[in-house]
Amino acid sequence: MKIRRILRLLFYISSTIVGVILSFVAINVGLNWYERTLKDIDYDHLKSCCRANGFSEHYAIVVDFNNPSGKHRFFVCDLQTNKIISSSLCAHGSGNGSTTTKPVFSNEVGSNCSSLGHYAITGRHKMSSTGLPSFRLKGLDSSNNNAMRRGILIHSAKIVSMSRLGIYPFFLPLDKRISSGCFAVDIDMMDFVEDLVDKERKSILLYAIDY
Repeated sequence: MKIRRILRLLFYISSTIVGVILSFVAINVGLNWYERTLKDIDYDHLKSCCRANGFSEHYAIVVDFNNPSGKHRFFVCDLQTNKIISSSLCAHGSGNGSTTTKPVFSNEVGSNCSSLGHYAITGRHKMSSTGLPSFRLKGLDSSNNNAMRRGILIHSAKIVSMSRLGIYPFFLPLDKRISSGCFAVDIDMMDFVEDLVDKERKSILLYAIDY
């Protein structure tokens, strides 16, 4: 009799835990769907910038650091349909007093901070520390024109991939091994961006904002 009560209790506890986890996942999937569907993207600005710089006029990437790191904030945009076609979590830099909830932005070499502004994806790169593929970025504004000197990349990170469905109201950890200013995304997004780069002959725009 006592064993049955213990088993019932264990079943109740495990069912409750599973229910909480499923609810957490469902909430984050819903939040990310909302962002992809209703995100206010300035497509006119993206198209104008792409035309002016001779970039691809099919796709562009917007990274909105105003979104918390526990939500998707790396958005791939289709400039023909004015729709977001893929999204990902994205870690921010760890330097100059940045916190898990709020990045501090800097263009200084050695700052380990994220930088705002327009970038061009210029080509592939293999990371020396992990051997993983990544993409080089060239900063086009005064706010990010040290990007190549700083080695700013788009690359994947294990913790971001493990959290890919979203972890809000929690946040990605702050660690320079995850991001020292690079755009660290999940592995699925890296594959998606790689497909776009293979398909497009022109550079693809990445636009990092905080509003």
